Amino acid sequence: MERNPTRERLRYIARRHKPRGWRNVWHDPGADGKFSDEGRRVYGCADFEARIIHCVRIVDRYTLGVYLHECAHVHMRHMNGSNSDAQDEFEAEMYAIKAMRAHGIVVPARYIADSRAYIGAHVAAEPDIEHSEPLLKFVYGKKWREHA
Repeated sequence: MERNPTRERLRYIARRHKPRGWRNVWHDPGADGKFSDEGRRVYGCADFEARIIHCVRIVDRYTLGVYLHECAHVHMRHMNGSNSDAQDEFEAEMYAIKAMRAHGIVVPARYIADSRAYIGAHVAAEPDIEHSEPLLKFVYGKKWREHA
C-alpha cells in the first residue's frame, strides 16, 4: 500500500474513475472545504445538468479522495433524490475509500475522520429519517445503536 504515490499515479487513478461523457473543471485550493494532506482547502461538486465535475486539483491522497467521491455521485446516479442526503454521501465516501484501497493507496486517517464528520452532519440534519446500519456504524462506531 502506497503512502506517497506520485502525482502521475494519482492522476492515473482519477482518469480510471472519470465518468464517461463528463468534463472536469479543476480549481486551486480555496477557502471552502476541508484541509488536504498538504494543508490546502479542498472541495468538489458534480453538476449533473452540465455534466461537469468541479474539483480541486489532485495533488495528494486526500484530494484524490474528494475527486473519487464526486465521481461516485455520478456513477451511482445520486441526482434523483431517491436516497437521503446522508445515504448518498455515505455511498460516495465508501466508493472513494474502496477505490483508493483497490489501487493500493493508503487512505489518509484525516480523510476518514472528515468523512465521518461530514456524513454525521448530514445524519444530524435529517432527524426524522431512519438511516442504514452500515452508515450509522461508520459514523458512530461502537455507539451506533444509540443513534438508531
